[in-house]
Amino acid sequence: MCIRDSYWVDEKRDEGRWFTHPIAYAAGKRIERELFESSAAVVSLSRHGVDDVRAGVFGRWPTTRPAVNIPTIVDYDAFTITPSPQALPEDLAARLRGKLVVGYIGSLNASYKVDAMCALFARVRALNPRAHLLGLTGQPDALAERLRAAGVDVDADATLTRAPHSLMPAWLTHVDWGLMLLNSTYAKRASMPTKLAEFFAAGVRPVQLGCNDDVGEWVARARTGLALEDASDASLQRAAETIARSEARAAGDPELISRLEWARSETWSHFSLERGVDAYEGLLRALLHGPRRGSS
Repeated sequence: MCIRDSYWVDEKRDEGRWFTHPIAYAAGKRIERELFESSAAVVSLSRHGVDDVRAGVFGRWPTTRPAVNIPTIVDYDAFTITPSPQALPEDLAARLRGKLVVGYIGSLNASYKVDAMCALFARVRALNPRAHLLGLTGQPDALAERLRAAGVDVDADATLTRAPHSLMPAWLTHVDWGLMLLNSTYAKRASMPTKLAEFFAAGVRPVQLGCNDDVGEWVARARTGLALEDASDASLQRAAETIARSEARAAGDPELISRLEWARSETWSHFSLERGVDAYEGLLRALLHGPRRGSS
């Protein structure tokens, strides 16, 4: 069974790694095709990946061979809208109290429009003095440098720290908006960012651009976040104005909490751990008891 996030060979080439030479790329794609054609089934994180497999983009794919969409999944019991009982470092948590918290969660890499996200927060902060950026990343120094380049006073208006995943549910209950501006490339057709499911479960409003249509459609379906058309100055300014006018979750606005809970409920059936386990169980049972691989 083959499980696909992004189109790996193409993603590495986009990052300038391993497959930049035409011969290396051709060899990588040939091996990729062989792996697909020898797989009993394929799981893609997005429906686009499933469509590509069934269309034969990666080689002949018999109609009887499973190709299914199972996205990144999250434990909706661990990630909640209400504050987590897990203790966070008091000095860091104290910096977030009373703030409109915008989150940068994850790595700084070629998949993300890092400078656009930093510029967006700078615009939000210029409009709302309560805005504060929480950066949970393994590269806090690099993020600080990019924020300063965007005009952000990092010492006063940002809290940057590394965070183990075990504490992510607790941290996300402090985040009002989560930045998720991604590049849209062919390699990302099969992607579904883990943080999107975590945002939905934890009541974080996503600020999304790119990756693929699947991601944008789920942001639209949840109806709590923002989907940007592009990373132009005008688009960033419109998003900044919406974020700056919004209420912080800590304010306890019943209408906001109701909308966050509705979005959480709406997305549970697609991204929850329970749904994912059931889907994988069903697929494995089909492989064990269904037609032999390779039949058509």
